[in-house]
Amino acid sequence: MGKTNTYMGIVAGVVGLLAASYAFKKRENIKENVKTDFFGFIDELKDKSALKIHNKVGYPVYEYMKQKENIPF
Repeated sequence: MGKTNTYMGIVAGVVGLLAASYAFKKRENIKENVKTDFFGFIDELKDKSALKIHNKVGYPVYEYMKQKENIPF
């Protein structure tokens, strides 16, 4: 079992080194994709927050005004 763990450790180290070298070569593409994903996440979060505020605050105010002014739609 000791030799198996040693071999697995060596293989994991080599794979990690290859992954790091690939990431270093492609860092501009990776940076751009991460930035795009991050800003997409922020925009989605803003949309969800705006919808939640609308449902919690805006819609009840609209319903109140609709009842008070007798608006049919």
